[in-house]
Amino acid sequence: MVAQRLTNSLRSAFGRSMGPRGKEELFESERNQIMDKSMKKEKEYEIVINGTPVEVDDETLSYWELVKLAFPDATEDPNAPHLIAFEGAKSKPHEGTLVAGQSVTVKKHKTMFDVSPTNRS
Repeated sequence: MVAQRLTNSLRSAFGRSMGPRGKEELFESERNQIMDKSMKKEKEYEIVINGTPVEVDDETLSYWELVKLAFPDATEDPNAPHLIAFEGAKSKPHEGTLVAGQSVTVKKHKTMFDVSPTNRS
């Protein structure tokens, strides 16, 4: 009797009919929706480039990806290199510099980058 009232309350509260597993199926569905949302959020990383917070989807960023984030109009020209200094990285070393061809693994929050164009190659 109590289980039937609970099932009816859940049906009216959520506006759904119950499957053969009743409330367990409803709660599992809700849990899966929450899990899907939390999995999407885990893909976002907040880094700081030249003092500006930037959200990225990938944990690993290459030299040219960082250059493009700092200077969207930059081209992959070996005669116009950029200096990239970083700190607070997940990968070892946790701080240092990047050159073309290298990449760095960032933490979820606040891996910091200073990206600047240089005048020599």
